Amino acid sequence: MNSKPSVESLTQRELEILSYSAQGITTKGVADLLGISYQTTRTHHKNIYKKLGVNSLIEAVAAYKRLEP
Repeated sequence: MNSKPSVESLTQRELEILSYSAQGITTKGVADLLGISYQTTRTHHKNIYKKLGVNSLIEAVAAYKRLEP
């Protein structure tokens, strides 16, 4: 089994949130755009970190830019 981090492991919503974050939109801005709470956005970020094997939004965005299909 391949455990290498991959954006393919992310849900559509996680990809959407990460894409907005990669564009420089703040967590609050993403929440407002998507009509979800700040805390829900943070929960998505935490799930993204776990799936990509990173510890911060900066690392997640860097991984996204490296790994996007």
